[in-house]
Amino acid sequence: MATSDTPVCRLNFGAAVSLLILGLVFLLTVKYAGLLVEVGLVVFSAILLSVAVRPLVDALARRRIPRSVTMLGIYVALFIAVAVLAGLLLPVIRSEVTLLQTKGPTLYRSAVSRIAATPLGKLLPSSDSAASSLTQHLDSVLAQAVSTITDVTKVVVDALVIFVLAFFFSTDVGLGKRVLEGWVPLAHRERIATASEHLRFRLTRWIWAQMAVALYFAVVFSIGLSLLNVPFAITIGVVGGVLELVPYLGGTIAVMLAVLSALTVDPVLVIWVILFHIVVVEIEAHIVAPSVYGRVTGLHPAGVLIALLIGAKAMGLVGVLFAVPAAVVLLAVMQEIRSLRHDVYVKPSNQEIG
Repeated sequence: MATSDTPVCRLNFGAAVSLLILGLVFLLTVKYAGLLVEVGLVVFSAILLSVAVRPLVDALARRRIPRSVTMLGIYVALFIAVAVLAGLLLPVIRSEVTLLQTKGPTLYRSAVSRIAATPLGKLLPSSDSAASSLTQHLDSVLAQAVSTITDVTKVVVDALVIFVLAFFFSTDVGLGKRVLEGWVPLAHRERIATASEHLRFRLTRWIWAQMAVALYFAVVFSIGLSLLNVPFAITIGVVGGVLELVPYLGGTIAVMLAVLSALTVDPVLVIWVILFHIVVVEIEAHIVAPSVYGRVTGLHPAGVLIALLIGAKAMGLVGVLFAVPAAVVLLAVMQEIRSLRHDVYVKPSNQEIG
């Protein structure tokens, strides 16, 4: 009886140690949840960047150009492109910002007076009360701006880590294979590798497609507002294009800014701005987006909106930025699980019929 009781004691001791370890892991996860999420977002950003440049890196690697040289060239080209774009746009944006600072109060009172002449004027506060409220909240706005500036160092560090990780992910071609061999059972490696390749293709297509849509919106909206003589047209178009990297966000904010700017000129101009925005969005939805997206992401527009809503509710602006690529990943995983279940349940029945 003594020998038969010994394995039971060992089993209970092992179970207790396992539960203790799981408890410690759970406590550490809860305690450092914010840090883990931040690290996860940095790694995910690096993966997205490496996925975006992977086709070019692979193409040049087949021409015997080292991957490290290609990645360094991409980084240099990206830096030069940003510098050239900033050099072209900053003078225009600076002049528009200066105009806003000098004529802002006059334009604001003009817009309020024009709105007050419409039925909507009854719903708006008077210009004096609005100005008083704006003055009261100015301190908090400035404090928030200072807080944002102090976070620049953190953003720069995260960006450097993202670029370095993306460099390693793109140049180390055997990294994925080593991860599969170390963590995935042999029977599932081929399926996981195939699913990972499909997911990489989807993310690559989505990233480049979203950048193309954002560029289209920035260029077309800036030119259109300039032709309509809307104040701050270039600034509004650039802001809308940058924010359009998040679906629906850039267009919504850009048209709101354009409407406010057009009100300072003529209420009739607002109608033309709205009509022009509708045309731009319709062309984007029915011509530009289908041609660059195709059906590769598999996300319905309603699914995109739900993902953005969940991201905004869960993590605010950061959640909005990562909502759609995370939804693409989740959809690919769900489709792979469904395919696996289909193979498990359908193939045996086919064998029985045979």
